[in-house]
Amino acid sequence: MNLIHLQGKTAYVVGLGRSGIATIRALRNAQVKVFAWDDASSSRANVNDCDVNIIPPEELDYNLIDFLVISPGIPNLYPFPHLAARKARKEGIPLICDVDLFAQGIMQKPADHQPRVIGITGTNGKSTVTAMITHVLNKLGYKAYAGGNIGIAVFNLPDALPNQFYVLELSSYQLELIETPFLSASLLINISEDHIDRHGGFEGYVKAKERIFRLTRSGGKGIIGLDDSNTSELFKKYHNMLTGFSATKPMDDKVHVLNGYLINPTTQETLNLEKSSLLHGAHNHQNIAACYTVLSKLINLSMDDFGGALADFSGLPHRQQVVVKKNGINFINDSKATSLESAAKSLENYKNIYWIMGGKPKTDWANISIVAPYFDHIAKAYAFGESGRNYQHLLSKDIPIDSYETLEAATDAAFLDASRDSDESVVLLAPACASFDQFKDFEERGNKFIEHIKKLVDE
Repeated sequence: MNLIHLQGKTAYVVGLGRSGIATIRALRNAQVKVFAWDDASSSRANVNDCDVNIIPPEELDYNLIDFLVISPGIPNLYPFPHLAARKARKEGIPLICDVDLFAQGIMQKPADHQPRVIGITGTNGKSTVTAMITHVLNKLGYKAYAGGNIGIAVFNLPDALPNQFYVLELSSYQLELIETPFLSASLLINISEDHIDRHGGFEGYVKAKERIFRLTRSGGKGIIGLDDSNTSELFKKYHNMLTGFSATKPMDDKVHVLNGYLINPTTQETLNLEKSSLLHGAHNHQNIAACYTVLSKLINLSMDDFGGALADFSGLPHRQQVVVKKNGINFINDSKATSLESAAKSLENYKNIYWIMGGKPKTDWANISIVAPYFDHIAKAYAFGESGRNYQHLLSKDIPIDSYETLEAATDAAFLDASRDSDESVVLLAPACASFDQFKDFEERGNKFIEHIKKLVDE
């Protein structure tokens, strides 16, 4: 991405992970002077070959810089702003993230040279929908590149041509740092409580999510799910500019799912999702309805063509991923289920579950009512990690549950009990917690679960 419009400017890049390094390279290619910092010395070593000046925020002369590019993972307001953010705001210096620079680069091009960009956010499902839209577009003969919060830094994406697509997963952390309207389509799938501490409360989180509609370029399309009260309220607020969809209720004039069929009332087309998709469950029906609604607004798309392109999309790792099925036991890795709300979506989809859960508790950790409708799906629960004993205390009145120090110990116990069960069963990792008490991230936790399961079934 060409950032030549920034030539001669000076930037301060704080956060030197994957996206920070890619941003620095893009800025240096545009002849932007760069100061840089990361609180971790190991990360600072990543820029040794980038021709930048490493300087801590307390030593920087902020009069020298034109803008601060801060990693979305670094708090800039709540719960406590990083020193660099605090000093930059005091001096009136703009705070942005790499995605805003990327957006600027796109919008600097003549209109007929700009690729189309789809932005996707939501509390749950945004990674799956990002991957699904990208998959369907490529299967239909378009060229599409997925990036953003899904794990590929935007400045590591190839340059897209005008008839091609960028499909960007955008987190609430990123959205609060983007100012440039650049989206051909903006999608908000759903909203439930998450990341409350980073946004000063739930209202701040909702405001961060709804910013995606302010980032829709002139003539772009806004799409919103209507399956929760929070998004339904936003639809009322923005109804003149938004298209809605639902996976839970019939709608006369909107795409919806009913009795396992995706329905477009406008064209009278339908698609049997049980036959046309490898992804099952209400949450995946929501993801599919979101994907179809977005693409139907951007390309000429028949329901049959959509179903054909969707048919071999198997989802993403760590999201209700089938690890192996052996001796009547189905082993499912849903390490991405980091809240009770997301764990409930797994519990809804299976029966006779040996549920492995626990880790670092999140804001909804004690709201057991979220999973209570699925207690009859659970044969036994195995809580581990920082929240293990707390969950054992909370749930012991409703379901059999034991607590363990580690994921491996909990998995051993679940495997042993499921092996003794004469009925078909599911050993499900759906932690309902963050991973940071024992793991670097949910991917590491999921990979450790997969590795351990494969050892157990091969013994």
